[in-house]
Amino acid sequence: MEKPIKYRRFSGTYNKESLQTFFDELITDGWEIIHYSENIQPTGVLTSTPNEILIHVTIVGCKRQNNVL
Repeated sequence: MEKPIKYRRFSGTYNKESLQTFFDELITDGWEIIHYSENIQPTGVLTSTPNEILIHVTIVGCKRQNNVL
């Protein structure tokens, strides 16, 4: 069993499209998600994009021994 050798906390606010891009980059870089938390934040009617939903995401990721650091 491979031991985690590096941990990192990622936090940011994304829309639906940019969240998928963020996940793709995270996995491509070799990070494994070990904790995921999200908070949905509607933008409101007074903004330029009233129907867009923003998602604040906090992720704790790790790299295992066989991943390149």
